[in-house]
Amino acid sequence: MTLGACYFLGRGVDKNEAKAVELYRAAADKGESEAIHALAFLYYGGDCGFPEDREKAKEMWTKAACKGNLDSFYQLGEHFVAVDDASKGVAFLRSAAEKGHTESIAELGRMYFTLGNKAKGRGIDFKRENPCFRVCLVIKNIFLGLTESKGKLTIMVVKNTIFGPLT
Repeated sequence: MTLGACYFLGRGVDKNEAKAVELYRAAADKGESEAIHALAFLYYGGDCGFPEDREKAKEMWTKAACKGNLDSFYQLGEHFVAVDDASKGVAFLRSAAEKGHTESIAELGRMYFTLGNKAKGRGIDFKRENPCFRVCLVIKNIFLGLTESKGKLTIMVVKNTIFGPLT
């Protein structure tokens, strides 16, 4: 957790959103992807005196994603699925999931589980975009999924940031 996040959430220090924003801006000016990601959220929701500007948020998440920030890949995926281009959104989620981003893995599993064949109507081709999640279960931050790849079934377990197939 960054110092800016500590001030924003009031963890270990008195909550001070103005100080958090000051720290986020200083870190973002130095190219820190977590700070860029955090500022994008403030633009997205119009929080802490920031004007609501979803295009600016999208630009900032893109910048942070280009620096490897997986949370930004996830947010871009969520944004595109909900607003712009579902297929593009799934591609962002898949990119993060392949690097072990648990929220992206769980979201792809949830989408497959809830949308199933309806996904194609939204421009999502699960067979093309990601391994097919056949079954998924999320309990207290633990994702269990059964995937199929090249005719082989694999059990996927995700707990916090640990990701891997069970053999």
